[in-house]
Amino acid sequence: MKKTAKWFAASLFPVFMAFSPLLAENISNDELIASAMAVAEGRATPRQQAIAFSNNDRINNLALTGKISNSVYQTNQEVFVKKNDELIRHAAGKSGMTVDVPEKQTKDYKPGTDTDRQLLGSGRELTVQNVKDARNNYNQAVADYLKQAGFKADSGTNWAARLTTDIMPSPHQMKPDAFREATRYINSQGGLAYNDPEAAQLQLDIDKGNRSSLTAAEAAAYHREMQRKIRHEHRSRAPAERKSRCYRPGKTRKSRCRNQEAHRFFE
Repeated sequence: MKKTAKWFAASLFPVFMAFSPLLAENISNDELIASAMAVAEGRATPRQQAIAFSNNDRINNLALTGKISNSVYQTNQEVFVKKNDELIRHAAGKSGMTVDVPEKQTKDYKPGTDTDRQLLGSGRELTVQNVKDARNNYNQAVADYLKQAGFKADSGTNWAARLTTDIMPSPHQMKPDAFREATRYINSQGGLAYNDPEAAQLQLDIDKGNRSSLTAAEAAAYHREMQRKIRHEHRSRAPAERKSRCYRPGKTRKSRCRNQEAHRFFE
């Protein structure tokens, strides 16, 4: 279907809202750096922990620009991932589902890292509503955590987009049409998910080390899906934000880094 200017404007709205400074307290760089330092040194107050968590995108940018040391960045990411996975599990469990948390792919976190988790239906087929519920539950879980920590944030904030966290449906537990509808919903809310279930399954095999090569047809399909997502990212991300987003391998999200990883299958 041909995408109109109105469609593109609507698709950009969730991303704009996710990164709008009006969604939470106006935290200065000095206060954010102080909070990140406190987290790294193990002396952060609940509010400082909440500041660091809710501004993890900015902490990544601080690391990219050398405003915080790598050791401070690594500790903050360890704390962020631990808390984020706790909230993701809560969001899935609220609707009777679970999530697959993959093993860490690299020794260190890289600035610009995102979070992708695979939603599982505990032995039953997933529905589109399950995927919507998981994302909405996650947004509410983050809001509740921040409120309890004394951090002021507007209700209805799209935390999944702001914290670049996608709870993806398992391609093994959804019919292809339902999978496409579910991932279209994720992407419409500021996510960046594979829309092709075959490409998603292939990526999972690659991530788990089950595939060392691709057929020509698989490589072409995989490449097309990546290019589609890269074009979407270029349309929907601000130039400065695009520059900083370079995702680590072993994920179902795409970027220039992913494109480089894929080249070894095309040679």
